[in-house]
Amino acid sequence: MADKLRKAAKRDELETNIDIEQLIEKIIRKELERFKKEIKIMIDEEIVKKIDSISKKMVELEKEVNTINTKWFALEEDVETMKMRNPSTEIHEIRLELEKAMKISRDSMVTANDMDQALRINNVRILGLEVREDDNLMEVVSTFIRDKLKVPDVTNNDIKSVYQIPFRRNDENRQDSGMSSRRSVIMVQFKELQDRNKVIRSRKILKSSQVSIAEDLTSLNVQLLQRLHKNETIKDSWSWNGKIYAKLEGGRKLLVKPYQAVEELGKLSKD
Repeated sequence: MADKLRKAAKRDELETNIDIEQLIEKIIRKELERFKKEIKIMIDEEIVKKIDSISKKMVELEKEVNTINTKWFALEEDVETMKMRNPSTEIHEIRLELEKAMKISRDSMVTANDMDQALRINNVRILGLEVREDDNLMEVVSTFIRDKLKVPDVTNNDIKSVYQIPFRRNDENRQDSGMSSRRSVIMVQFKELQDRNKVIRSRKILKSSQVSIAEDLTSLNVQLLQRLHKNETIKDSWSWNGKIYAKLEGGRKLLVKPYQAVEELGKLSKD
């Protein structure tokens, strides 16, 4: 009888130890998952901060250039006025110096813009994709690429980072089944350029849908592309690998840089 009691006690002790080990293992696993999520959030936030920092610097540079532009045009008008009164060699030299300073300023801006764009080479922006608050963003994007874009060989293992930039406008009238959702801009950074290009090339599938995909362009390049779109002398314009291209009426294709006069491109189509 005593042996049976001892065996029963040992069995209970063993089962208790196993339960404790399973509990500890469960707690450790849960903490590891929480730690992974915290690390990922920290990494994503750091990426966002770096991009925001670069964007702010670019905006500041743009403001400086715009200020220089304003001053330069004002000085040019003064020089023209002085030239009419006293067309001397000195005034001509002043104008040349002003033009030289303006060119240096714009060249610096273009160089900084090219560097900023190079940092974005593996990025795309997905606009209008619906994401619920409790969704795993990486899974949403990889599923979208696989099922909607029909690119099965690009998986979440090929994506370096994903983060969301919510739309500014409020969508208060939208109703869902118990969970709120929103359409936003999703920034996706791929590990390899070839994978990003596969996604870009497949975006034609999205035509006539609420979702679109665009390259992650700098502010200057976005403004340049908008100017080309609005110009009637430009037949077509697009971006590829961060560079802006224009197709003229005669069919000629050109690489266009920020601050390049769009009007001059129009004249080339007539040559």
